[in-house]
Amino acid sequence: MKNEWMKSLPSEYAVKVVPPVKLDTFADPSARSEKSHGYDSANERCFYQHAYAVTTERFDEDDNFLEVVTYFEKARAWRMKDGRWLTYLFRGGEEGDCRERAAPASYTVRLSNPFR
Repeated sequence: MKNEWMKSLPSEYAVKVVPPVKLDTFADPSARSEKSHGYDSANERCFYQHAYAVTTERFDEDDNFLEVVTYFEKARAWRMKDGRWLTYLFRGGEEGDCRERAAPASYTVRLSNPFR
């Protein structure tokens, strides 16, 4: 597991979340997607993450095909010891030459895990 579940976890929350003892990961490289579920010692879900990217093919200046990411999303959720969930969401996409491609990452504390 190598603390993969701790990526993007703010340091001040490290002692407040339930660490997973088991991590199930599913990936589909051809779809540019992955999902993980983490479970505590009672086999209750305590971690969730997903990531995916939507791509399109375009032509470069030499008329060669080029694959471009037009949208991406990374989400994570950690169950805290008090039962609430800390969620992380990072999204972005093609907005044109004059706009940002990614919105700032956001963290929210919720009563339940909004990701399934």
